Amino acid sequence: MEKAIYNGVDNVARKVKTPYIGVNNVTRKVKGAYIGIDNVARQCLSGGTTISELSVGDSVYMNVNGVSKEFLVIHQGNPDSSIYDSSCDGTWLLLKGVYTTMAFGDSIFYYESNIHSYLNNDFINLLDENIKNTIKQVKIPYTKRNLETYAYETFNGSNGLLTKVFLLSYTELGFPNKEYTPIEGVSLGYFENKSATDISIGAAWWLRSIYTQFTGGNIYIIASNGKVSVDGYPSFPYGVRPALILPSDTLMDSNFNVIG
Repeated sequence: MEKAIYNGVDNVARKVKTPYIGVNNVTRKVKGAYIGIDNVARQCLSGGTTISELSVGDSVYMNVNGVSKEFLVIHQGNPDSSIYDSSCDGTWLLLKGVYTTMAFGDSIFYYESNIHSYLNNDFINLLDENIKNTIKQVKIPYTKRNLETYAYETFNGSNGLLTKVFLLSYTELGFPNKEYTPIEGVSLGYFENKSATDISIGAAWWLRSIYTQFTGGNIYIIASNGKVSVDGYPSFPYGVRPALILPSDTLMDSNFNVIG
């Protein structure tokens, strides 16, 4: 539903396109307005551009620990409703570079990793409160081991891993299906037809997918040259590139800073 304010001009309701108020003798654009209905604040005006209007490959900006960081739009919408939970319908973002470097942890499984814990505790608390509260809680495909059969099993849809901030998978980067590699999702729009040069950011970074051929398993990484590698050992430090999903109606200002 459109949120807007109207006023009366010559007995005709006219939509107020851009309202302003005075703050310290300076004109400020009103980004949002609320009214009280049944003791509940209801938004009656929203300003800015919605994030769903951006194209894959565009950039938006959000503060991380008070510093503006660039995030790439890597997908719009639910990548595949037969694999992803409906919570994944939104604008997918990926930090343009590595935010920090850390070891995966004691386990090869992402859901047990130090990185999964870090992203959903330490990292998310570095975001501005309005952004932190806007990020969608989603369920993403992930892999674990059956404790009875020791077989690797991948869980999708409503059985996916509950998270807000996460690492991308081997499959989401558009790599072809490969033996000993669980299929965790589908290729995201940004990575379709991308070469290693396109993916390279000059530093190695973790994926959330495991490679199961070796005893104990290894974890996929993207090497500094952009090529996929199975040389990710849990105790080795590599880069962390946080990904997250925002609701499609999330607002941005004219400089593509996310408002929330």
